[in-house]
Amino acid sequence: MNSILLTMKIQPVTIQTGSTAYQIRCLQESDYKAFSAIIKEVFSLPPWDEKLTEEEVLEEFKHCTGNGFILGAFSKTGELMGIAEFIHEFLDEHAPYIPLPSCSTDSAWYIHGLATLPKYRSSNNENGNQLHVCTNLVQQGLLFCKDLAPKHSDYCYFRISEHGSMSKGLGERQGFVIVRKEGEISEQIIDPNLADPYRNFMIKDLRVPMELADYSFMYETPKKYIKE
Repeated sequence: MNSILLTMKIQPVTIQTGSTAYQIRCLQESDYKAFSAIIKEVFSLPPWDEKLTEEEVLEEFKHCTGNGFILGAFSKTGELMGIAEFIHEFLDEHAPYIPLPSCSTDSAWYIHGLATLPKYRSSNNENGNQLHVCTNLVQQGLLFCKDLAPKHSDYCYFRISEHGSMSKGLGERQGFVIVRKEGEISEQIIDPNLADPYRNFMIKDLRVPMELADYSFMYETPKKYIKE
């Protein structure tokens, strides 16, 4: 996968929303300081309440850029407004919660993180414009996934907090559905000490239009559980 990323360039895209325009492009090493600031600020807020160290943020940046890409939305003045991290992998720690067909586990993308600075969220924007920063980052990211790995992009998935997730509606608008396992909503407990320790997952089939996607595998009983 890395060789594909090294040989292909993702071209910047300009987003126009009312009287406001911003640019979406891949983050480079020179953007790390801005990336670190936005990650630390956004993920220290509920429902995540994570106090990330500089070492953890740097490790995340290197992992995402080494195994995928990070899209950033930049204002006209060059300020990083929001980010979306796409990794070309199916995490082992998520395997127990997502009954993905084995033939597709090597062709999955994971949205590791989505973050928009509070002042650029549509509800807080002083200009009254609906900027839809994360929505446009995800929309462009999904297109880039298929461009970067056209034969190895079966599904894309991400994790959301069970209660009060702002990402759930965003995912639904992009054609993602809640992940189920044997028909029941799949639930992961990440840290029992958190106020909201529960996480669900959303998934999207990248190969077909959203209305043609078949998620019947989420309702099937694994063969090892079926009595002969």
